Amino acid sequence: MKLPLLHKIALSLGLVALSISAQAQSDIYFETFGTQRTLPTGWVGTTPGWGVDSSTTNNAPAPYSGNAHLIIRNSVAGDTSTPPAGVYSVISRPVDASNFTDIQVGWAARRTRNFVTTQLIEVAASATGTAGPWTPLTFVDRPADSNWGDVTSFDLPQAFNRASNLALKFTCTTLVASGTYRIDDLKIEGTLSVGIGAGLKTIVPIWKQQASKVAVEFTPVGNEAATLSVLDVLGHTHQTHQVKGNEATLDLDNLPRGIYWLHLQQGGQRAIRKIALR
Repeated sequence: MKLPLLHKIALSLGLVALSISAQAQSDIYFETFGTQRTLPTGWVGTTPGWGVDSSTTNNAPAPYSGNAHLIIRNSVAGDTSTPPAGVYSVISRPVDASNFTDIQVGWAARRTRNFVTTQLIEVAASATGTAGPWTPLTFVDRPADSNWGDVTSFDLPQAFNRASNLALKFTCTTLVASGTYRIDDLKIEGTLSVGIGAGLKTIVPIWKQQASKVAVEFTPVGNEAATLSVLDVLGHTHQTHQVKGNEATLDLDNLPRGIYWLHLQQGGQRAIRKIALR
């Protein structure tokens, strides 16, 4: 997946203290499939063909994990460990994307050279949870080369902006043949869009292994310099910057992972944004 090198956060200085407006490319959901050979909590196998497996290590480039992953097996004749030929689906747990627009999906995958299907893996999305209705999605799948690699992130239709129960469904038609299709590190991300007065509950996640800089943009309320500070949850100040103009870039690489507050103050006006370094 193509990940941003810089996160952007917009803070609004207004007449009401603590008013917030934030926009950033952020993670909505990230599933590594853990280390257990069971579906993650909330995932549903509508048919028994999909499962979680750890027999092949995910050696895709970072940041993909090398632990367990989702797997679909083509049925081998006479092999009772795999289901008979048929259509098999698995559905992700619904996630709340109500504060996000421009949503993208991507994952790491491995399709063996002998994985034969009448149709390739089909992916659909629902904005209303696991019951559907389902909208088919178009994406470029991995080649059948028995190698782990990136399924390039692709955009969901605009109709899924601010979906409160976003779910994905993976479907495969298996044959009496050998081969597997494996999925790891499913990632859903989008542009965080929280309006003024939305409060401080929404956290902007920043993955340090992918981006450790934050671009802060704001509309000045005067000609004087603004003060931008980074504080931890105990109120300790880690950085303070005097900002002239309407933007600044913060380098957070030296900060430990955890929850922080961005405080922006100009004159008598103030805006605050909570971020999570992961």
